[in-house]
Amino acid sequence: MFPLTNRVILKLAEAVAWTRPLEFFPGWRFGIEEKPEPKGKLKFRLAIWDYCNRRQLQKSIIMNWHHGTRVNVYLGNDLSRCLFVAGCIDPNEFAFLDGVMDPEMIFVDVGANEGLYSVFAAKRAETVLAIEPSRREFERLRANLELNNLTNVRARKLALSNQNGEAVLHISGYEHEGQNTFGEFPYFGVELSYKETVPLKRLDDLLEDERLKKVDIIKLDIEGAEFLALDGSSNTLRTSRPLLLLELFDGALRRQGSSSAEVIRLLKSFDYEIYVFDQDSGRPVKSERYSEVSENIVAAPRERRWRGLNDN
Repeated sequence: MFPLTNRVILKLAEAVAWTRPLEFFPGWRFGIEEKPEPKGKLKFRLAIWDYCNRRQLQKSIIMNWHHGTRVNVYLGNDLSRCLFVAGCIDPNEFAFLDGVMDPEMIFVDVGANEGLYSVFAAKRAETVLAIEPSRREFERLRANLELNNLTNVRARKLALSNQNGEAVLHISGYEHEGQNTFGEFPYFGVELSYKETVPLKRLDDLLEDERLKKVDIIKLDIEGAEFLALDGSSNTLRTSRPLLLLELFDGALRRQGSSSAEVIRLLKSFDYEIYVFDQDSGRPVKSERYSEVSENIVAAPRERRWRGLNDN
């Protein structure tokens, strides 16, 4: 019998890691992997995740990602609970993006975190602008870009807002890395690790600095600062008319002075239509009522028809 060391566990984790194919996942939600089937590798992966979580391991393993890419995954945290245990994270969002992206597009990843969307988009778009303010997550983002030798991604360490300047970012502690916020943590059990002063930039100004004259798709997941970022993107929304994929969590938005309803009103003022991910199909369907708006939505300019958007 060989000793069950951390190194052995991580090697074993790499051997059993599995990435779910790009397809829609009806009913997917965070935490769906908490009740695995009584038999099979999913339950085994959850046991490995629990082992790493209890010991607060900081080492990463390398997992296969989509379109021939690979990513560093840190076992024991929220992201790896989905990605390593269940083989996917945001499966409906990635399946939708895979169907609408083309090689001439400009993709902006706002709140890039460790870079899953940036790495994915880099294989499907001409240029990716990855924006991440946290020093810890930015280092992990760059590591994933370097792992894949991606030269078409511009990584920028800053946060988007409706004004240029600086702000204090609250960096979340172990297990909940990536839930960094300018307000109070909206989720129970998230602890403050430290605070970090980060630069703020309006997207309109940043795109001018980057000499990007158009944007096709923007993914926006910034823990409650979505309204401020959109408010600083008015020229981009008027001229480029990008497709938007964004998270709306009212608890986080209210801690920064806005709300889901206010974000929806802003988007509709720019003549955007709102789509939610249907629980029965996993695909985005049009929503006319605020009560139907889920945490993750797609917003599309009314005048353009995008593949994969269901208006019925």
